[in-house]
Amino acid sequence: MDIDGAKKLLNGATPEIRIMYNKDNPNRVDAFSLIRESATKAGFKIVDGGLGKSDWGKALGKGGYDATIFGWINPGVGVSGVPQIFKTAGGNNFNQFSNTDADKLMEELVVTTDRSKQDDLQKQIDKKIWDSAYGVPLFQSVNVDAYSDRITGVKLMPNQTGVWWNFWEWAQK
Repeated sequence: MDIDGAKKLLNGATPEIRIMYNKDNPNRVDAFSLIRESATKAGFKIVDGGLGKSDWGKALGKGGYDATIFGWINPGVGVSGVPQIFKTAGGNNFNQFSNTDADKLMEELVVTTDRSKQDDLQKQIDKKIWDSAYGVPLFQSVNVDAYSDRITGVKLMPNQTGVWWNFWEWAQK
């Protein structure tokens, strides 16, 4: 973070930002701590809005915070997960992101079966979301898979199922 640049932009102001996160998730606690440390140096007043796991999900979309720290893990639902999170009034669109152009692209995405066309539509949607300054990716979780060279068919799957997603295709050499 450019602390000096942020101080200059704030011009002596001390905005208060309430950040909500799951305080039972070590990754979210670490992210909050790092954000608070840098933002405080820049001149922001950061309010800890951390909630326990049982209260966290209930609080999403209800307001009472200026920013949230959380991540989405796609469980392998394909392109149908995109509008759930980003389409206006989507079931998991907790922060009410809305962009009519992105909505139209998502409507096309969920009825498109051509993979290259899906990739193109997702890139267009991603650009609309990014240009709207909706969210900022903080980090990506690392995947590490290790297996013997006596096994074939193991393939990386960077979602919550990890290495186990295709175990039925594994075989011994």
